[in-house]
Amino acid sequence: MMSLSNLEVILRQIKIMAIDVMAYDTSRDILYLIECKNTNPAKNIKEMKTEMHEYLGRGDNPERDKKRALVLKHLRRHRWVTEHINEVAKHIGVAVTPRVKSMMLTATVIPTSYLKREKIPMSILNYPELKIKGVNLLDSCKEPDLSVLDI
Repeated sequence: MMSLSNLEVILRQIKIMAIDVMAYDTSRDILYLIECKNTNPAKNIKEMKTEMHEYLGRGDNPERDKKRALVLKHLRRHRWVTEHINEVAKHIGVAVTPRVKSMMLTATVIPTSYLKREKIPMSILNYPELKIKGVNLLDSCKEPDLSVLDI
């Protein structure tokens, strides 16, 4: 693990799920699951609509789109980790059961994170803001709404 103050970025190969970044706050026992997206900002209405479909799964084929939606994919990872938290804690080498916080992190600010803020089942953060606010931005994330997975 590489230590950044009280935050340790776990560099071990995580074969249990395709999690981009897993970081552990040693002082508060919080396990962060971060899905990273290399984004380009939408430039027009059509691109914004496409982006929302991609993140939220709202295209022409609802069943297929819900499986492909980026936010829902990460929510499924979050659910799996929370359901298997004891095994995950053992795998990453922590003795306590950590609290799990999940979020998406985009390279740039994307309209979806503002236009659909109330309807998005998890926080979508952006890297420029993370550089300014640091770990405080991670702490401001809302609890993931796993009920959307049952729809």
